[in-house]
Formats: sequence, C-alpha cells, structure tokens
Amino acid sequence: MVRQHYEAQGSRSAPFAATLRKASRHLDDIPPASGDEPLQWRKITLPEVPGAGEEAVSRPFGGFRFRSPLSEPADLYWAFSGTDSDVRWYILPDQGTMEGFKDFDLDWRVQIPEVPLIRDNTLYLQELSGGAILPGREYIIWLAGPRGRPAIDVHCALRIVPAGTHRPDADAVELARHLDLTYGYQTFPDTPEGLLAATASLSELYGEDVARIDVTRRILQPVLHRLPQAEVTADRRPPWTRVASLAPKFAALRFRSNLKVPARLVLAYVVEQEPLRWGLLPPDGYPTGSVTTHLEVNCPLPETVAPAENLAVFATLPHDAILPGQEYVLWFSSPWGILPPFDVSLGLIAETDESLPATTAEIARTLGLSLPESVSPDRIAAALRRCQSLVREERTEGLTFRWLLDFVRPSLPPLFESEKPSSWSALRPGPDEPQFAAFRVDVPESSQLICGLASGLKDDLRWGFVEEAGHVWGNAASAEMIRHDVRLEGVALPETNTLLLESGVAGSGPRGRVFFVSAARDNRLEAWLKGTASPAPAGGPPRDFAETAKHLGLHLERAVPFGKRVATLETSLLEMSFLNPRELAASGADGVLRVLDIQTGKAVRESAAAPGETRITDIDRTGGRIVVRDSGMVATVYDASLQPLSSIPLSSTSRHTAFAFFHGGERLAGFFSTPRSVYGQELSVWNAGTGELLESRRFGSEAYLVDVCGTSAHGPLVVSLMDRSASTVGSRTDDERRFLGRISFLDAQTFEETRIFAEPGAVWTHCRTSADGTRLFGLEDTGLLRWWAIPPGDLTGGAGQPLGTFISLEQPKGMSVSADGRVVATLAQRGAIQVWDVARARLLAWWMPDGALPTSLALSPDGRTLAIGSDDQQLWTAEIPVPLEEANPDACFGVLTDSIGVQLVHLPAGRFPMGSLDSKRYPNNRTMTQPNQKPQRVVTISKPFRIGAHEITVGQFRKFVEATGYKTSAETSGRGGSHFFPGEKHERQDVSLTWKNPGFEQADDHPVVQVSLRDAEAFCTWLSAREKAKYRLPTEAEWEYASRGGTDTLLPGGDFVGLLERTANVADRSYLGINPAADWTKSWEDGFGNTAPVGSLIPNGFGLYDMIGNVWEWCSDYYDPAYYTYGPAVDPPGPPSGKSHSQRGCGFTFHASMAYSAFRDHGRADSAQSVLGFRVVREIPAP
Repeated sequence: MVRQHYEAQGSRSAPFAATLRKASRHLDDIPPASGDEPLQWRKITLPEVPGAGEEAVSRPFGGFRFRSPLSEPADLYWAFSGTDSDVRWYILPDQGTMEGFKDFDLDWRVQIPEVPLIRDNTLYLQELSGGAILPGREYIIWLAGPRGRPAIDVHCALRIVPAGTHRPDADAVELARHLDLTYGYQTFPDTPEGLLAATASLSELYGEDVARIDVTRRILQPVLHRLPQAEVTADRRPPWTRVASLAPKFAALRFRSNLKVPARLVLAYVVEQEPLRWGLLPPDGYPTGSVTTHLEVNCPLPETVAPAENLAVFATLPHDAILPGQEYVLWFSSPWGILPPFDVSLGLIAETDESLPATTAEIARTLGLSLPESVSPDRIAAALRRCQSLVREERTEGLTFRWLLDFVRPSLPPLFESEKPSSWSALRPGPDEPQFAAFRVDVPESSQLICGLASGLKDDLRWGFVEEAGHVWGNAASAEMIRHDVRLEGVALPETNTLLLESGVAGSGPRGRVFFVSAARDNRLEAWLKGTASPAPAGGPPRDFAETAKHLGLHLERAVPFGKRVATLETSLLEMSFLNPRELAASGADGVLRVLDIQTGKAVRESAAAPGETRITDIDRTGGRIVVRDSGMVATVYDASLQPLSSIPLSSTSRHTAFAFFHGGERLAGFFSTPRSVYGQELSVWNAGTGELLESRRFGSEAYLVDVCGTSAHGPLVVSLMDRSASTVGSRTDDERRFLGRISFLDAQTFEETRIFAEPGAVWTHCRTSADGTRLFGLEDTGLLRWWAIPPGDLTGGAGQPLGTFISLEQPKGMSVSADGRVVATLAQRGAIQVWDVARARLLAWWMPDGALPTSLALSPDGRTLAIGSDDQQLWTAEIPVPLEEANPDACFGVLTDSIGVQLVHLPAGRFPMGSLDSKRYPNNRTMTQPNQKPQRVVTISKPFRIGAHEITVGQFRKFVEATGYKTSAETSGRGGSHFFPGEKHERQDVSLTWKNPGFEQADDHPVVQVSLRDAEAFCTWLSAREKAKYRLPTEAEWEYASRGGTDTLLPGGDFVGLLERTANVADRSYLGINPAADWTKSWEDGFGNTAPVGSLIPNGFGLYDMIGNVWEWCSDYYDPAYYTYGPAVDPPGPPSGKSHSQRGCGFTFHASMAYSAFRDHGRADSAQSVLGFRVVREIPAP
C-alpha cells in the first residue's frame, strides 16, 4: 500500500505521509550513535513490493525508524550503501512533512569496516543540519530501489550530534570523517614514500580515464613541495624541463612566476606516441586544462628534446592569470599507456601585452622556437600513418584524431569543388604509403555535399567527415544507403564490393573540415570516390538511395540478384498484389496504378496519374476491385480495368490508413489516423461503388485501430487494435503506458465483435487472411509472426493461443499471403525477406538485401512465385522452393527426424554478418558488444547442412550411454561438474554432479548438461555410425548462421531485448525463485527456474529452438578472441590450436546481456557445467 500511494500520488503528498506513518509500526528501529559513540552499521533488506494490477512494475521498498537520544535539537549525519546508484530516499518527521534529496556525495572507493560490500556499491553520505532533529520525536527514513529489481540489501548507519557541532554543508571528506570512514582518496604522509604513494594513487585514477581533477589537489597537498620544480620565465627562450613520471600514468611539476604582474601561461611539450591529458592546479579555485591547443607531427626541435618521430603540443591558457609569488602545479596523465619521460617548456606573457599568441607559429615564437613555414611531405605522411593507426584501433572520436587532421588539413587536396559530379577518383596508396586518404572540405556553409564511395573492402573500410567540434560521422550509413556487389561504369570493382552513398548540407550535416577514407586492420586501401558540391536546394538533400545515385549520375547494375530480373520500370514500386497468376497490380512513386505482366514486366493497363505517390491498400480478388491511397489524401476504388468507381476523401493530417473489401467487394471498411496519433479511432464502412458512407464504429476512447482486413466474400472483418483503456489493462505505471493488443472479428452484417484474441503489449501492425478465409496472419512490430484458424475452425485454437508462432523480421514493413494460406512472405524495413511454410512452421527461403533495397513484395496465388520491387526501379521474381517428399531427406528443405528422435533442419548455403557492430548500433543495449566479436564481417557458408532443431536431450543421450556403456568426463575425472547452488552467486564444483544428477531435476525432454566437449564428440561418433551419416558439432560460423535465422540483428528477430522474454530461457524471476542470491535476473518470468524442456519457447526464423538461452552449447572450434581479425571469410573452421573451445548461446543462469547471437564464450574441453550442453550438425553429402 505504501508503494502504491507513492506511485499514484507522489512522495511529497499528505496521503503518502499518512500511509507511511501507519506502516511504520512494521519497521525496525535503528538507534543512532550519539556524540563520539562507535558507529553501528545495520543491514536493511528492501523487499520487493509489487504495484496494483498485473501490469504494474514492482520496486524494492522499505525503511526504518529512529529517535534522537539527545535532549536538545540535533544534526543528523547518516550514510547508506547499496548495489545500485538508483536508490531514492526521504526522511519523514512526525509532523508529516517530507525532507530528502539533499545535496549528497557518492563514491565507489569508501570502505566500511566489517561491512561486506560488493565492489560496485554506491555509498551515499548525507547530512540534515540546523537542529532539524528534535528530541523525543520519531523519524522515518524510507528507501526505494530501482524499478523491476528484486529485493536488495542496504547498509545504513546514523550519528546524532548537538546542533552546530560541525559546520553545515560539509563536503564528502568531512561527512566521511563524521561517520568514522576513511575517504577513498586518502591523505598521504609528507615523505618520499608518501609522494610515491600519492602519485601511484593518481596514476590508477587517471589510468581508469576518470580524470577526477577535483581530488588531485587534495591528494597532492601534503607532498606538493616534493614535486620537481620547473623554471618558468618571461624570457624569449625558456629552458626545457625533463619530466619523469613517478607513477606509471601520472606526472606533475610545480612552478612560480618570476614576474611582478599577473601573466598568462604558454607551454609546449613533446612526446613520442600520444598527446597527454594535462591541467593546471592553482593555489585555490577551480583546476583548469588546455584552452587553445595545436599539434605538430615530427616537429623539428632540438635533438636533445625531440626524437625524430614525435608529437609536439603547443598550448595557451588565456583565461587564467598566473599570479606573482603563488605556486602552481602542472599535471600530466596518460590514460592510454605507460607515461614515458618527456620534455616541457613553459613561458609567461605579462597581462599587459596587447595580444596573446593564437597560432602554432606564434606560440612557438613566444617560446623561442622557429618552425618551418610549410610542412614537408614526410611529416604529412607520418601524420596520416598515425591517423590510420587510430582508425584501426577505433579511436576516431578522440581529440588526437582531430588534432592530427587539423595539422595536415592545409596540405590536403580539396574534396569536391564543382556542381557537376566528379569522375571516379581511385584511392590506391602504394604498399609503403599510409593506407589512409584525407581531403579538405572547402565549401560554403550552405552547400550540399553528395558523395559515393565504392570499395572491395566491404566491412573493412572506414570513412567519415570530421566536424570542427571533433565529431566524426560517416561509416555508419543506414542500410538504405548501402548496396553490395554492384557494377559501376568505368570502375574496376571486384565482384564482391560495397557502394556507400551519403548526402548532407554543410552547417547541419557534413560541416566538417576533413573527409577521410581508411582501410581497417592490415588491408590495403583500394577505393573509388565520386561526389559533388552545390548550393543546397530548397527541398533539402536527396532522401533515398535512388535519388542520391541520380545526383551522382550513377546507373547501377547488380552483380548478384536475389532472383530473376524481369524489367526496369519507370518508377519505384511501393505496393504490389497479384490480381491473378499472370497479372500484378502495382502502385508507385509517380502516382500511376499499373497492372503488369509478371513474365515481361510490361504495363498491361494504367490509370491516370494521381497527386504524388500511390499505395495499394487492398484488392478484392473476387471482383478485381482495387483501393488506392494517394498523396492528395484521397482513396480511390478502381475496377479490374483500372476505371475509377468512387473516391473517398481522407483527413489531411492522416499519417496512416488501412482499407479492406468485404461483402463480396461491394463494401469497403477502413480508417485513417487522427491528428494526435499514428493510428485511427473510428472504423467506417463505405459503398465501394459510390463512395457513400454507410456507418461508423468507435471501439472506446483509448482504443486505436492499427490494421483491418477481410476474410472471404461474405465472411467477417478482422481489425487489429491497440487498447490503452484502464478498464481493460488495469493501472498503469508512471514510466510506461501499457496497453492490450487485440485482434477482433466483426460480424459482416451487425458490425459486432464475435471473437477476440488479446495479448498485453502486442501491436499487430499487419493483418492478412487467406483468400479462402480459413487462416488469419498477424505480424507484430517486434517481429513475431502468428496465425490462427478462421471458422469453421476456431480463432483461439481452443486455448486462447494462436496455432503457430515463429520469429519473422525486425521492424516489419510488409506481408503477403498465398491464396490457400499455406505460404506467407514478410518484408522488413531494412529489406530482408522471409518466406514461410505455415503448416510445417519452417522457412522456405530468405534473402538479405544484397544490392538494391526491396521496397515491396507480393506472393502469387499458388505461393510459388514471389514478386519483388526494389528502390532502383527494378522488378524481380523469385521461385519459391516447394516442399518435397521426404523420400530423399538430404535433397529437400524441411525437417528430418533420425532414429533416436533428433530433428534436423535443412539450412541452405548463404552469407551472414558474423560478429557485432560497434555498440552505437544498439542505442538501448550499449553493453551488448564485446571486443572478441569484432570486427563484424560477412561470412559465407558455402554448403547446405542440417542442424538440430533442439539441443540434444537427456533421453537421447541416455540411449547413447546405454548402447555403449560410456562414462562422461564428470564421472571419470573425480571432480564432477559445476553448478550455481541455491543461495550462491558463483558456480561451484562438486564430485556428485553428472549428467544424471546435474544439480536439479530433469525429465527426458530437457537438454542434457554436465557434458564436456569430449562427451559431445563421442556422442556424435556413435550417432554417425548408427545413422550411417556424418554427425559432428557445429563450427562457430555455422552456429551463428543458424542462430541469426536469416537476420542481421542483435537477436533473431530484432534489436529489441524484450524479445528474450518469449524466445530465450535466461536468468529471470523464475530462476531467482530457485537461487535467491542471483541479483542479476530480469524482471519477467517464463516459468522455468532451471532448464526448460526443449522447444518450450518460440523458434527463430529457421525453425530452431533455444539457440539463445536454456543452455550454452559446445562448438567444434578452438577459441581465439582475435580470430575474426584473421580467419577466412568462407567456411571458417576456427583456429588450428588453442587452450579452450568455443561455447555459444547463453544459459538459464546467465544475465540477458549475454543472450544474443554474436556473444562468444569458451571453456576447457573437459569442463562440465549445469548450464552447458550441445546440439549436432548432420552433413549433407555432395550430389
């Protein structure tokens, strides 16, 4: 109840205060220490307190009571430490007012005696001064943990002192001292050893890239006079001082001004590898760092100062006066590596001087140095080599990269200077030259830049514009602006290649000063560049690939089509649908509706042009009627001869419309979105022949229409709704408005709902039915594809669930269904296509965008032909492989079941992206990439193979043991396996743990665990002999290819981590119920505390179950974290040797951050764990 009042009314409300006071009788008393009494730390468990309604999100919530032991007004000092920085607190005096969220300090380095804190704890230090704690009154402190977390432990301590004992507004150091704590950044003794300890502490701090300059003076203060002293003078040739670090990553020196007036500091320092962090510590006030900084590469300085290969940094501090007689500290740090000795020269300029040096040459002259007027080619090449190194280390976002490009910019050739597209320029440095090219961007701020970059390096190419602020953009073009395997006139591209296009307006997009191209890793740069610079048009830069290519004068021919090219059309196709087996209705960007011959692509019939784009929204196959929406916000109904029958005006603010024919094509149902929503709220019915509005229906004030479709000539309508009504869902939380996804059948005569399927949080963006009205398909925005039977069947499948569910594609864009409902095709926003055999729930065919981007698709009535329209105005057709009989199981797509019940799914040869992109690809899941998954590269699986639909089960493994008498590694090693025992956070080995006793109960349909790599290989050898076919473990490449299920996303189905709830058995509340010590679990609950029976959750796009979650799976490869940098791109077999073997897929005890297709783990070949099993591959012999 306390938590519910807090969520509903706010923490400062009087009802909440009253509720908390009533609940206080259930809280523990914590006596505070008074005066100098020893502090007592108490552990308080904040239990998980759920909110009202099943949709509410719970949070840990609790508190404690205390009274002042003093007889006078007092001040309160208190601290609490938890495992999360998102812990809220308030103090409630008995008069009912709320206090809290005072200024606080938190740190991860404070150690509490005899309190077992984890390393990543957060300590809050608090004060409530001014005599706020009155004698004899009861006070309550409550704490609330982050939402969605289970119960957490918090350690608390309080001290009460008479008011005014200590000064108010104490800083963190004083607060810690009042609570008997030693602040993490401690004070060091004034000894030589103290100096070493202090600088070592700062070295560790700055080496972690923390840069906490606020504590630097505090640490150095006692040992300041022991720092080396530099001579600083206003002379025109100040001396150079050698700085030797006292600690690996930190150095400092002190100086005083020899002037009698305030002055400004000018400095130069020379290093060999990387510029340093540096800053100035004044005697008081705020520390500061460099303001104006310039960098020189291989600067010609005295030999005693600078080696031949060097970086010289020149800087000024124009805003901070160096006062006479005061001592200053200049500090340097290197977060990139060990800080070697270096030289620094310091100069002063009196404040009375009229101007301060601003350029590199001016700063150098101030220090008595003379730099050459021009930069030699050797120095330019050295700078470009350094840039290339930073690109290969993925460090282009730092200041070093920007400073290097600033240094070379005046010597660079211009990028584009003409409005006319340039010719293709070859970027082919020699083998001894830097594999890095850069260009100067000299265009007015209002100019439009358009460029194309082609290369055979594909994923090994890095490029971008560097803005003046140092930000690098480029090399992350959206999939819509990338094409693979193209042919370009006049460019000798290899067959495997990539073309990237980019456009922007200087001042908003590429307003940078330098454009660069580089080869990643050890590749040689081989690329071609083309572009144009022109005044920005009123309509902005080009919007898509085709328009951008047109600006560059590109005529593309794809080298590797995803089907048979039928014709080049006059426009890009936006929507398509078959009228009959030979004719395809298509709407496009030019406003014309066409009927195309599917064999030739020629237009058989055309409509008059409508304003802007046209999009087909439904076709009535019984009467051949077509309804089309155009950009003029009019829906037009055509007959089969493309003669207009009626027009229906739409709202001018509509962003989304949907229509469906019913009642034999005589009526048209539909909706258009409201001004405030992307969805509609009112379903209307028109006479399709006249456009007359017949009736309308609303589904509630908070029910929004998403899609509508018909079922058969006189069958019911189907609508998809998103219902936010509280009466349907229950109370909503503050941070998430939950809703109910609803699919409803409407009687064709009465317009009333006859059946409903509902699921919380589902948005069915696309609904389609088979032409015979027997099947309904719903495609969720998360990528789940589901289907139901329609009368005479039952919509709910008899149990309120769809009859089939499988993962389709992330961000669905379109869907097409064959006439009989046996085949369904889906299209994703990024262009990926999947074609499913519905009855067998298996993938018949799939394509990734491999050149032009598919924009629309349509299945022929028999489901054997797929028509595809692409953004380069091409029409393609692809033949769908029809399922064959199982007489020759290795020659067909489908599932083969062997003699012990292993189901093996046929996977065709193909290409896929192996590994992870940079974490920026996943804005909500930034931790979901690891160095051993990079660089991502395109890998080819050259041969088809079969892989287990499930992990090998306990029952299947038992048949192997009974047939051979085999003993597993856990049984023969004398050590047993390992397991997360209840109440423990770490795995522990126990001799009793084997596949027969894994640490929990398992039935025969659970995945076998506690098996080593040797055990898995022995099983494959036995099964190969039994089945007379080659069985083995999958390679890492085969495993990831299978796991992705035809996608290129984080998970098989999208980048949305919430998909795991329905597709992967990972650590969640169900596991927390088994192991209360697991504080890493997710907030959902799948009902499986340990392993789940195989096939319990939703399969991926290839029909494979538990590729993510349930148990980790052995792969045949040796493990090498750097293998992706040198392994072959075709059928990579893994390293030739190693100390461990690869494991994939995540297990039920592990955090969801490891549960994605590219995650790699490894273990010894003889290790056995309760979360480790395997699945098998069956090779397909060559024909």
